[in-house]
Amino acid sequence: MKKLITPAALGALALLAYSVTTASAQETKAEKPVPPKVLKKYDLNKDGKLDETENTAWLADKKAASAKKTKSPAGDDLKPSSVK
Repeated sequence: MKKLITPAALGALALLAYSVTTASAQETKAEKPVPPKVLKKYDLNKDGKLDETENTAWLADKKAASAKKTKSPAGDDLKPSSVK
């Protein structure tokens, strides 16, 4: 019986820790206002805020745009010794 209680207690603690982490993450999101342009584009259900799916789409687009900006232009792969 004691062997069964320990995993159950650990599971309950893990669930509690996850709940607290998720709640604080949601509070952090709520503190940062979303720009109106972003709401217009990504707020599909028009409730005035981004839900998890809408926010994920926005972040994915931001990441893709950032990656596109940081790509080196053609010719940047030259070795320093070949540049005069």
